[in-house]
Amino acid sequence: MNKREKYTAGIDFGTLSARAVVADTADGTIYGEAVLEYPHAVITDNLPEGFALQDPNDYIEALKVVLRQAAEDAGISMSDIKGVGVDFTSCTLFPVDEDMTPLCFKEEFKDEPHAMVKLWKHNSTVSEAEEINAYAKSSGDEWLKYYGGKMTAEMGLPKILEVRNRAPRVYEAAFRFIEAGDYVSYLLTGSEVHSACFSDFKYAHSRNGFPKGEFYRPICEKLSDDIKYVSEPAGTVGSSGAELTGLSEGTAVSLSMIDCHASLPALNVTHAGDFLMVLGTSGCHMAHMEKLVPVKGICGCTYDAVMPRLATYEAGQSAVGDVFDWFVKNDVPGWCYDEAGKEGKNIHEWLSEKASVLTPGETGLVGVEWLLGNRSILSDSSRRGVMTGISIRTRPWEVYRAWLEAVAFGTKVIVDNYEENGIMIRQLKATGGISVKNPLFMQILADVLGKEIKVADVAQSAALGSAIYAASAAGVYEDVYKASDRMSCKEYITYTPVEESVRAYAKIYQRYRKLYGFFGNRDND
Repeated sequence: MNKREKYTAGIDFGTLSARAVVADTADGTIYGEAVLEYPHAVITDNLPEGFALQDPNDYIEALKVVLRQAAEDAGISMSDIKGVGVDFTSCTLFPVDEDMTPLCFKEEFKDEPHAMVKLWKHNSTVSEAEEINAYAKSSGDEWLKYYGGKMTAEMGLPKILEVRNRAPRVYEAAFRFIEAGDYVSYLLTGSEVHSACFSDFKYAHSRNGFPKGEFYRPICEKLSDDIKYVSEPAGTVGSSGAELTGLSEGTAVSLSMIDCHASLPALNVTHAGDFLMVLGTSGCHMAHMEKLVPVKGICGCTYDAVMPRLATYEAGQSAVGDVFDWFVKNDVPGWCYDEAGKEGKNIHEWLSEKASVLTPGETGLVGVEWLLGNRSILSDSSRRGVMTGISIRTRPWEVYRAWLEAVAFGTKVIVDNYEENGIMIRQLKATGGISVKNPLFMQILADVLGKEIKVADVAQSAALGSAIYAASAAGVYEDVYKASDRMSCKEYITYTPVEESVRAYAKIYQRYRKLYGFFGNRDND
């Protein structure tokens, strides 16, 4: 490779792994990459339903490994990296003591699940979310309207309340509950830094602070109110961070971001009218507006926490890739795997090839994708998935396609809601593993939405986005807008809707909406 003057690095902490890139600040070219699969992955065994935990040791191990490996892959020294950015899947939090030591590292709490990391998909907190929502509605609390009128069980306040209700000893021992992304910032800088991207989207925080009043006090007193917004860097790499990662002391560290939001500058989705879908294990659907106004049915919105001087809105689906993964692991018979193996294909490729010859509506199957509940528009983690129309003649690839369609229909509900509430969509882009790995799904999605979709030709968009934020923090560029203009992805794969399929799916979508309404109504439990 040709040696360039400046590089920045980005680390994307996902659900199952941490991924690092080293990018050229001149044009965003990624010269080095590295991945570490978490040794403990997601911890669910022998735990109550809805629990999804992690071990923070995995994050520390990732910091020891991925930056060094990415720099080695790029053929540069660690001292050549001028800035580092971090993003993290959220809401992912855990309790720490005054020294920022995770409580699960302490002998007295090492076997206590409530002392461990509660991953974003940890949703055993439905009753706590309902308690918070009921109080906020009865009190007319202003913050609720910026969460679409309802906080979901995946968010921060219900998770903290769950610890207080079910593990009071852990709650009392906790000096602070901290987002995993902010914890990584602490490991790098040696200073406690909290990002508005996490607090504003997941903890009901705003420029006015956290919710006030006696009801919220036991929850919010365990959160830091020292919040930084996107134009402020997290700081610089300290001595312990340098020893941990191999970076030079004084290296700029940008404010930690939610993983999906970090993809926005990576795809230059930085202006009002831009729309981004991040399609991985779950789905995050984001849009920008110039002003912050309440929108029903979203997960959250905030101003100046993702892009300077811009309001960013988030809605989402609790399960996207997880739906497809669940199906192939639980409902696909062994002979399908045998046939796929004979043809040298993985099971998703094999099922997609079989499903691609089907026309919309041919099988009569219509599903609802709520295998992990409904994040938007209902904001109800207790909802469950449905598949209708199955007969004794139904084949596995027919059901597979129906699940692809169900997820696409769920996305359309969200897109329609944005547009109905005055958020225009000028261009629609997508990134994430599913957008690259499953072209059949992406074509179905374009047909269901009736919109052109541009899929970024970059595997690690969140990590690249973090490297872009780092370029701004390091002073290479004046702000993240200019950094994004130069370093964002330039190559896309375009999916164009097929008019005949658009018309067919418009009819099937009406059936989906009937199922959505029926099974989304708690009176039908």
